Parts: sequence; structure tokens; C-alpha cells
Amino acid sequence: MNTKFTFSAGVWNLNTGSDPFGPAVRPDKEFAEKCRTFKRLGFDFVQLHDDDAVPMDVPPNLVEFYTKKLKTICEDNGVGVEFIAPRLWEDPEFADGSFTSGKARISGNPKMPSAPSTSFSNTVTSSLKPTQERAYSLK
Repeated sequence: MNTKFTFSAGVWNLNTGSDPFGPAVRPDKEFAEKCRTFKRLGFDFVQLHDDDAVPMDVPPNLVEFYTKKLKTICEDNGVGVEFIAPRLWEDPEFADGSFTSGKARISGNPKMPSAPSTSFSNTVTSSLKPTQERAYSLK
């Protein structure tokens, strides 16, 4: 029986606390500081959204640079990346989901919106084994 457990947490758990109902209640933290905090608390992996991994305004020719930088920060702080998920719900085109959309253009091509996340994930999670099967079901 496996008695060693591995835990992960989303970087959004250490955000400023602001939401549609109120302003920030604590200062923002750099990604490296979040990684150190998670490791100190016993987490071995972090969970990210695509724009947590690479800012959305980064030009395509710099995406690989940013993902390698992210991977280095994680490795330097002793954590891996469990998964990188796309923020589909923030795009009005995907208000009904990707697979469940009534729009043939979207439901017929569910990988389309997750392509950047999959690309980021392939760069930073290459050494991840424990959760790789569920890390990206849209691959």
C-alpha cells in the first residue's frame, strides 16, 4: 500500500484576496515567493492557469523563454507543476464550456482553447509522473 502522499496547491490560493465583492486584503507575492511558501507548507507541486504560467501579452516568440523561466523558478524552490489549465470560463465564446458548447465550431474542436496551456504544460511538466495522466485530459 502506498503511504507516501504528494500534495499540490493552486497559486491563486496565495493571491491578494480581491474578488468581485471586495478589494485586495494583502499584498501581492512574486511567483517564487509563492513556491517557497507552498514548499514550506509541505506541498510538492503547484497548479497554474495559463496566464499564471505565461502572461497573455507575451509574444509567441518569447513563450518558450517564459515557460523555461517558470520551470527554473519551480525547480529552484523544490516544487513541480502539477497542471496548467486554460481559463476558458473568462472568454465569452466558452460560456457554455468547450465540450458542452452548442456552437459546432467550438464543441467540434475542444482542443483549440487549450492549445497555449498544453504547450506551456509540455515544457514545465516533462518530469512529472504522479499526476500526468490527469494533468491534461485535452492533450
